Amino acid sequence: MSIIEWDPKMSVGVREIDDQHKQIIKLINNLDSAFQSGKGRQEVKKVMGFLDKYIIDHFAYEEIFMEKYNYPEYAEVKQEHDGFIREFTESKNEYGNTKDTHNFINKLREILVPWLTNHIAQTDMKMAQYLKPYIEN
Repeated sequence: MSIIEWDPKMSVGVREIDDQHKQIIKLINNLDSAFQSGKGRQEVKKVMGFLDKYIIDHFAYEEIFMEKYNYPEYAEVKQEHDGFIREFTESKNEYGNTKDTHNFINKLREILVPWLTNHIAQTDMKMAQYLKPYIEN
């Protein structure tokens, strides 16, 4: 069972951004699956590393468009992105130092799922409405 499902209500209406959000959701679910199936710390760590890179790439993609089209709330969104990257990186580092994988994964779920759904529903929806006229689907 997935811990987060793509819902069409999550669509920001920009295909590339929606596709990237779907991939992030898939990676979060892969992380959970790796843990649930007992694949071990190395597999969980590998999935976390890939998720970390993908999130950074996704944020950079959004930020390029915000800068290119002079999105008026760019600084606020950039700050939000940077804060999340710091929090995720701290969590990833914490994973390397903990023996309690179960509690760690639960904590990570508590960080990732609400942040992603809220970020898409609020910040990304607003940004996408501004960017839609500039980005062809």
